[in-house]
Amino acid sequence: MDVRPCVTRAPGAVITPPGGPAKVTLPAQVKLPKNAAVYRSGRGLLIGPSGAECEGSMGANGGSSTIGDFGTAQVTQVWQGSIGGIRSQLCMYFPESAQADRERAQGNECTSILGNWEMLETGVPGVQAMITRGPGTDDLPASPAVKAEVAVLTAEGVASPISCVAPAVNAGICKSALVFWFVQQLGNAKPAKAVLDEAAKRIAGYVDATRI
Repeated sequence: MDVRPCVTRAPGAVITPPGGPAKVTLPAQVKLPKNAAVYRSGRGLLIGPSGAECEGSMGANGGSSTIGDFGTAQVTQVWQGSIGGIRSQLCMYFPESAQADRERAQGNECTSILGNWEMLETGVPGVQAMITRGPGTDDLPASPAVKAEVAVLTAEGVASPISCVAPAVNAGICKSALVFWFVQQLGNAKPAKAVLDEAAKRIAGYVDATRI
């Protein structure tokens, strides 16, 4: 599968991600639709609608990459670089984690506005993952549409979320984007195939269930 670059805009600069393989073999769990493609951002590989712009922004304390729009699918990955930003993502996506408990024990506010998340088994000690519809349903394409986010939490307490919203007819783009990100974030730990298969199945089912 060919890999296309994302262009990231930073203060005073336009950055193309460092070179990497021009092609990539996708994990067996990723069922790539014909209208989807693989893109390289500064934070890893992303799946989004083919033929779309992949653009990012980066500041001193964080950044994001976005592929596509509501017409086909929009995939967004946001990262934080400051202590406060990292804590905010930790608490938003994993408010019941041991790391969140430590934040509260230190007197830091650590709450989440999400009320509809499900945990995903990773098969990797110390690494957690979850899937959620995300906050609100106002920012959606015309009905019927799907919207979901997957986040993975490292043992160090850093959460890495990715979101996808799309017309329901293109739900497959969201499924492949979220599953691919999940598998990537587990890195070289190489969980059992059965764990990855089950996570992919649950992510796909969750995306379908968000149809509105």
